[in-house]
Amino acid sequence: ERILNGWRQRPLIASASLQFLDVRKFDYADATSVKIGGTQFLQKSQTTGLQTFWEKSWAREPFWSFSAASLGAFHTLYDSDNRFKLTASMRLRQSKFAEPDPFFARRRSDKLQFYNIILTHHAWIIDGRQLSFGYRYEKNNSNLPIQSYESQGLYFTLR
Repeated sequence: ERILNGWRQRPLIASASLQFLDVRKFDYADATSVKIGGTQFLQKSQTTGLQTFWEKSWAREPFWSFSAASLGAFHTLYDSDNRFKLTASMRLRQSKFAEPDPFFARRRSDKLQFYNIILTHHAWIIDGRQLSFGYRYEKNNSNLPIQSYESQGLYFTLR
């Protein structure tokens, strides 16, 4: 708590921020994508939160153009005095494509589920970047059978 211009100010338990704006050009599909999103923290410690994203992609071939909306959540499961940290997250995404697929003669619609767990340690620093290890599971259900899939794997990141 602090006093500013005679007013008492208390930190908010929750905070929101516009966190993500991404514009990309994909040469392989001759497409441009815009993605915007944000995070709503549910605790002052910022260990639990919700994320929302909206994405729009324009492609030279209209059946590759789409709009998508995502809702996700994350929570720190374990934090041992800033040594080890274990965080879980999940995301649901709905995508609607602009034009019918030329082979299936139907407009594609996808529902993606994504689950992730990440382990970090405060001492895992390489060249000033934090090393993390993770496991991810992804399942996409599409009304076009060839676009449905399941994928999982272990990975590492440097941020």
